[in-house]
Amino acid sequence: MAIKKLLFIFALIQIGKVSNASVRQIGRWIESPRLTNWGDWKAEQMCPPNSWVSAMNLKIEPNQGEGDDSALNGIRLTCTSMDGRDTADITSGEGPWGFYRGKKFCSSGFATGFQLRSEPDLGSGDDGAASDLMLVCANVDGTTSKVVGGGVLTFGHYTAQQMCPRDTAMCGIRTQIEREQGKGDDSALNNVDFACCPYALDLSVYVRRPAM
Repeated sequence: MAIKKLLFIFALIQIGKVSNASVRQIGRWIESPRLTNWGDWKAEQMCPPNSWVSAMNLKIEPNQGEGDDSALNGIRLTCTSMDGRDTADITSGEGPWGFYRGKKFCSSGFATGFQLRSEPDLGSGDDGAASDLMLVCANVDGTTSKVVGGGVLTFGHYTAQQMCPRDTAMCGIRTQIEREQGKGDDSALNNVDFACCPYALDLSVYVRRPAM
């Protein structure tokens, strides 16, 4: 019966009837500090079982000068298994402006924390909300490193570092995105939360990604 149940769950996942969250153990969700709070939360997306976040690709609108800046519009994550195989790219909604800037990888491990670059409510000024994202990566040699996803905007500042609990790594995402405001002030992505899932304690078995 147990085997039949697992096969049934797998089949539902394949046809989109149930999310990977229902078959993954989530240690905790870590949240960006809420400097702004505009928009709706989009559906969470999870890495497939036995894979974790190893890279990001950010959708960023460039500086509009005198125009309306929306800054960060979307976050796409790459999920990777312990044998170095990319299993999925996941995202949780996106704004309509800007373009994806290319994947930025953890060099030899998985993402275990982050810092969101954001600016507070500017009142009558041009609100851009979130503008960039930095991942904190746990490496196979026991060190940590940081990877900046965009590096093209200087709006706001990096908020406090948020870290997964020990022996967990990032495995899912949900984002808060403000819809297009018409003649109003567009801010697109405001906040992001990441799920943290348990992973193998011995990262020495992780297959290192070739140098990019």
